[in-house]
Amino acid sequence: MPSSLVSGLTVAVLLSVAVFVIAAFAEGRAQHLLRIVLRVDERRGMDHMYDEVEREESAWDLLNQIDSEPETESGKERAVVWAREAAHEAKEVALHARDRVQAMRGAEPEPAATTGEIVLRRQ
Repeated sequence: MPSSLVSGLTVAVLLSVAVFVIAAFAEGRAQHLLRIVLRVDERRGMDHMYDEVEREESAWDLLNQIDSEPETESGKERAVVWAREAAHEAKEVALHARDRVQAMRGAEPEPAATTGEIVLRRQ
């Protein structure tokens, strides 16, 4: 059984490594590490290794741009409207069912099966 999971686990691990590498490059840490590994900043020494990574400023004002209007109806009013609509629909269904029952009672009964066959009522 574990041998059948190897291919799925291999794909999952490769995908997670790819996501990790992409996230590191997007954040800027991988570029910082590549500069150290490729000795691009060899002249600066190793004291810059723990410097802060340059990042863009965070935009916290995203929600301020949404123009929303307060609701004019309260939750209580919406609940009352919903209850009225639901009661009206239930009343219509009950009336339709009553009409069908009356129509079925007024129809001639079909002859019963005498040979042991199952007879389905026609509609």
